[in-house]
Amino acid sequence: MHKGQQSIFFSWKAVVNQYKRSYRFAKFLYGLAPNSIKRDYDLICQISAQLDGVGFSQTIVNALIVAEDHRFYKHPGFDLIAIARAIWSILVRRRIQGASTIEQQFVRKITGRYELTIIRRVREIYLAIMLSFTYKKEVIARHYLSVAYFGWQMNGLREASKRLSFNPEFPSQEDAAKIIARLRYPEPEVSSDLRKAQIWDRTEYILAKMGKRSNGT
Repeated sequence: MHKGQQSIFFSWKAVVNQYKRSYRFAKFLYGLAPNSIKRDYDLICQISAQLDGVGFSQTIVNALIVAEDHRFYKHPGFDLIAIARAIWSILVRRRIQGASTIEQQFVRKITGRYELTIIRRVREIYLAIMLSFTYKKEVIARHYLSVAYFGWQMNGLREASKRLSFNPEFPSQEDAAKIIARLRYPEPEVSSDLRKAQIWDRTEYILAKMGKRSNGT
């Protein structure tokens, strides 16, 4: 075997071994989980098997990450920094601030659990960790886009792109930012001036973030 071939072989082997270790850890967590969490995990995996997100542009995935979870590739399904910041915001500023990762948002959408309780949040984090060790990050992001709620008659990116008249395979950065802005501010059947302004302000924020990321800042 040539040196170049050996390098490729060992790189591929390392990826496979890492996947096996990750999946074994997910199975370990599954074994520790109560039956209610196991049922939710099984449901998420069953629905995930029906999703692909193949026709979604990377531009939209990038917009999702910079807007909703900019440490997406660095955490194991939950973001301790975001959680600490959210707690500080509640205690000091008396303002509620989101701390959910993309995995957590995906779990919430599939399970339909939105209770404002500590128990629900712990369940959600546990499931998010399991997912992060079951699927690749890119897959999780695309699966979430496939089911996310963007507004009236916009369940999932395909419905949203039809209603907003853009191609999810070849969107502009502005199109991508506009659609992801609707995760924070869903489009109602009849949009008010306030909601239009909220969506536009969020769109500009996302575009600015995308610009900084593309410039490496």
